[in-house]
Amino acid sequence: MDWVHKAVVRPKISYGAVVWAPRMTKTMEKRLDKTQRLAMLSITQPLRSTPTVGLEALLGWIPLGIHVREAGMNTYLRNKELVKSGWDGIGEQSSMTGHLGIWNQTEDISIGATYPRAGRMSARVWTEQSASKQEGLEMAIYTDASKEGCNVGYYWMASVGDYIIDEESLLAKDISVFRAELLAIKEALEWLWINGEKVRNHTIYSDSMSAVELLNGSTTKDELSTETMELLKGLRTRLNVDIQWVKAHSGITGNEFADLMAKRGSKEASKLQDAKPFMPATYKEVKKMTHSYYIKEWQRRWDSLRNCKISRLFYPQVRESKHMVRMPLKELQELAQAITGHGLYKHHIRHWNEIDDSQCALCGEAEEHSWHLWEWCPMLEQERAIIRKLMEKGTSFEKGIIKMMRTKKLVELQASNEALLAT
Repeated sequence: MDWVHKAVVRPKISYGAVVWAPRMTKTMEKRLDKTQRLAMLSITQPLRSTPTVGLEALLGWIPLGIHVREAGMNTYLRNKELVKSGWDGIGEQSSMTGHLGIWNQTEDISIGATYPRAGRMSARVWTEQSASKQEGLEMAIYTDASKEGCNVGYYWMASVGDYIIDEESLLAKDISVFRAELLAIKEALEWLWINGEKVRNHTIYSDSMSAVELLNGSTTKDELSTETMELLKGLRTRLNVDIQWVKAHSGITGNEFADLMAKRGSKEASKLQDAKPFMPATYKEVKKMTHSYYIKEWQRRWDSLRNCKISRLFYPQVRESKHMVRMPLKELQELAQAITGHGLYKHHIRHWNEIDDSQCALCGEAEEHSWHLWEWCPMLEQERAIIRKLMEKGTSFEKGIIKMMRTKKLVELQASNEALLAT
């Protein structure tokens, strides 16, 4: 059901979202929530009162309304350069802002109005493998890049034998490590263009398999990649230039030194104040930033809820997950009851049946609900300590909850509560 929902249902619903999602009403969002709820009920089979938002937090499914908005934004970003300038899209009235205008405003909030985007291009660059190495001196060039948070450092050095001929360390912000690796190689190639004539054979070593395979390939659609491949192609008409992959942290002196300098650069980049990306971002990078914005939107919605208090105690931070749906049905049922509090606990039973009190049957010190049993009940200290040790050794948070709820005391407690519900 998970793949059916994500691969069939969601794409069907999101079709044309770039046009209709900007004017989505609360009624439409509620209908989308009901649609997603059907899939989640099929997967977890919880009690019928289990809240939709609690199941979304458990399974790690972003609310469908937010997903549709993200799909619409991605379509807008992918095609914005193809739209005639001056047209703000479709609106119900001439005085209303069209859908493109609304997306443009959202883009300014989610990504930033001044964040430069790379233009779309399609190019085919044919490269030839370098000729076999000839006798004589060989220049070795090592490149590397490192990222710490949004801070990036990249470095290259040229050496002949045991001597460093030249080197350069550069800083950047908000670009991927892969693009930083390409920038380091490009900077080294530009240096070679001017200074490479003295040595006939040159080998560039990089521990980025993706960058090496790209530059030794034949096609690319990225502007930076195309420029680097064109530069490499031009150099190979004059010099023997080869690009090879080396395994990182394998004791190769040049690579280890480049790695050290790149990491030092990533720490130095954090000192740059209000630095903007000095190069355009790819659609993939912008899409990643957009996704981050909508995850934060989900978090804001989660924090503002007045209900689902128990679910928010278990999951104060929302997160996407792919492994939850792979768990056995019985475990998902138990988790849904524990995480949402909609299970055989007095706090929940009192909504369905009149009971004398909802105090914990084990300790009598507080109201009986799943969070109290998991975190606070003094009568479960020994069981709690055992579970904590298992979690320290690698047992997941969710598996820990299941093990706790299957302890003898809690199994007997829930059986007793089930009898209360039947009376």
